[in-house]
Amino acid sequence: MRGMTDHRAFGERVKFYRERRGLHQWQLAELLNRSEDWVYRVEAGRIPVNNVKMLMDLADALLPAER
Repeated sequence: MRGMTDHRAFGERVKFYRERRGLHQWQLAELLNRSEDWVYRVEAGRIPVNNVKMLMDLADALLPAER
């Protein structure tokens, strides 16, 4: 599946993988110890995710365990 989201903005990629995992925004927020509004703002491109720890947490929550 590599390359399917290369042309998308970061927030759109988060949404794509969240939906692919079958998660609602509130469920992803719980996995990340964040608010549902935070997930919404990331997906909408309103706030950046420039913290390496948060990027790792997002990857762990959104990608299949068999990486």
